[in-house]
Amino acid sequence: RDGGGTYVAVEDGQLDDNDEIVFMAADGGGWVDNPALDASGTSIMPIYVVALTDPLSDTHAWAYIFRSAALSRTFAADYVSYDGDNDRFTSPGRYAIGFNAA
Repeated sequence: RDGGGTYVAVEDGQLDDNDEIVFMAADGGGWVDNPALDASGTSIMPIYVVALTDPLSDTHAWAYIFRSAALSRTFAADYVSYDGDNDRFTSPGRYAIGFNAA
């Protein structure tokens, strides 16, 4: 967090070398040979395919990252919430972290 209270650098909105993507590993799924999505009649391919490997069991899963204005939100609940008044991130049943010293 910088002196102005910002957690990330203000950039151009494009994913680049100093960015991170965070997701729940449990949301990974099986390998898909043709991971195209249909969005309003347009076939959309993922911009990234992330391979996940559990080092203890050597099991594998994959996450497909898409970007398109034609896609719509299909999930009902967020995993993480942010309370700006208390500068606190919470993931129910998982973790909570705050940065407000007051």
